[in-house]
Parts: sequence; structure tokens; C-alpha cells
Amino acid sequence: MALDRNNSDIAYLLGRALAVIERAEQVLNRGRKGIVERQIEVAGTGIGRFYGLLYGRFVRGFTPRLHQELAEIMDKVPSEAFPQRLSLEQFTTLQTGFYHQRKALSLAKEETADLGASMQF
Repeated sequence: MALDRNNSDIAYLLGRALAVIERAEQVLNRGRKGIVERQIEVAGTGIGRFYGLLYGRFVRGFTPRLHQELAEIMDKVPSEAFPQRLSLEQFTTLQTGFYHQRKALSLAKEETADLGASMQF
């Protein structure tokens, strides 16, 4: 299944946002796996705190494209609806959004690499 940019479910959007933050973490760590992937299970028990800590820690790794992607996602999240905890069903939706966004970012990265390779003479 593909990324659903029209999905406005709060858990789906937060999953997407975490995938963007994970990509920023990879930029800073030169591609190595990090905290987001290892600790995503924690998100269900304290998404508000988890998101805030990660964003603050990896903001330096945001490229202009990642900033734009995160802004588009977070524009759809009403501030008063930001949950502190997620139900099991919401957590499943968060994971779905996370993996859909992660795949979309990976495909975009591959397309950029392919374009760069095809332009070499």
C-alpha cells in the first residue's frame, strides 16, 4: 500500500512525522539506524513527549525537503488534538503512517540517486 497524503487521521499523520524525523536522524548519523527505529514502540505510551524529544534532537539534520514535508504533515495536525497516549488501534495506524512515509522517502532518495547517476558523463 502507498502513502496516503490525504489521510487526516492524527495517528497516521504522527507516524508520517516520525518517519521524516527518522530521515533527519539518518542524515545526521550518515545513514546508520538510530533512536526512532529502535524506540518507536515507546511512541504509543507517550507520543507527545517522544515526538518533542526527537524533533529537538534531530532538527539539525533536516534538509529543506524534509522541513517542507514535515510542515505539510504537521499543518494537518490540530494542536488541541495532539494525543499524549495512543490506543492499540491508534498505535497500529501510527505504524502504518510511519512505514508508508518511510517508503516514500526511500523511493524519493532512490529516484534522486538514479537521476544523478544518469546525468554523469
